[in-house]
Amino acid sequence: MSICIKRQVDNLLMKRSDHIKRVMAICSIVIIVGTLFLLFSQYRRRFLPIPQTQEEELIPVTYVFDGDTITVAVSGKEERVRLIGIDTPERETKIGEEQCFAEESFAKMESMVLGKIVRLTPDPTQDDRDIYGRLLRYVFLEDGTHVNRHMIAEGYAVEYTYAGRQYQYMKDFQQAESEARQKEIGRWAINACMK
Repeated sequence: MSICIKRQVDNLLMKRSDHIKRVMAICSIVIIVGTLFLLFSQYRRRFLPIPQTQEEELIPVTYVFDGDTITVAVSGKEERVRLIGIDTPERETKIGEEQCFAEESFAKMESMVLGKIVRLTPDPTQDDRDIYGRLLRYVFLEDGTHVNRHMIAEGYAVEYTYAGRQYQYMKDFQQAESEARQKEIGRWAINACMK
């Protein structure tokens, strides 16, 4: 009788072991598929281009996030755009504070582009998207105004070279910042951050 019970226990343990192996195999497959999905979605957001626009096609600006980030409508899809070569103060930091001259930079960008039509131009020396999935572009108004440069030249932004990677208009932007500092305009004005 004890041999019979032992066999039944052994059979039950083998069945249970087989069941555990199947569950482990299914879990492994789910983990692998999930990991591949996440990797592909990160790759797609960072490296695959948005629907192509014609070189001369102009695109509407639908939202201004801050002084260096806007949202445009491309082929019916909203795309966030980070302007190449500039940096502006944050409207809200991780600790909830606003940096000096953030509202002024935001207001300037909003007055320049919100509800207007712009032309976006990539830079072959830069990635198509940043680590947050935003398009990296130069922004031009219909009249040819280079928005990135204008924000620096008027003292609303600083020249920003990401990770030391030179870009197409770097020298021009650095010169524009130097001139804005010398003129003491925008954020470089003596009392700009004395609130």
